[in-house]
Amino acid sequence: MLGFFTTPLCAWSVDCARNELYYKYMQDNNVRSFGAFSEDFHKWSSLARMTEASFDTRYNALWMVPQFVVKGEKFTLHHLRIIHDVGRDLADDLNRNKPDVVFVDDKRRFFGTDRNLYLPDFFSIVPAFKEAWAHYHYVTTINRCKAEGLPLTTGCRHDIFRRNP
Repeated sequence: MLGFFTTPLCAWSVDCARNELYYKYMQDNNVRSFGAFSEDFHKWSSLARMTEASFDTRYNALWMVPQFVVKGEKFTLHHLRIIHDVGRDLADDLNRNKPDVVFVDDKRRFFGTDRNLYLPDFFSIVPAFKEAWAHYHYVTTINRCKAEGLPLTTGCRHDIFRRNP
């Protein structure tokens, strides 16, 4: 057990090496809190631990969204309540917690689907989300895909939105 406490923070986590660019961005820009609209279950909690920043969106991964993409309009209309509930939850997080930045997954195949699903656009059908999201603006993209030779189907590219002053 003592070895665990003396091990450098990143030695035990695969995510740490992948989070280096995210960590650097957060340090260079004095980010104290962040949110994420992503399918990645591990990156964000690891990043919060590494940076000691507050992870301020309640969903560590939006696992429920792909069914809407795969099953089509009839399924979506029948389950529209879920989109509205999640959109309102995200709006509540943005309004209440006011994360400094939000990382938005920009992969070409969201959660194994054959479609690019840009989550801010997807949830903008929810008025509360659209209003809360208006307080953020695009600042840059972290793109590990080219540097690591990864396809855009992996979680290697995220747009960064910063809260307006």
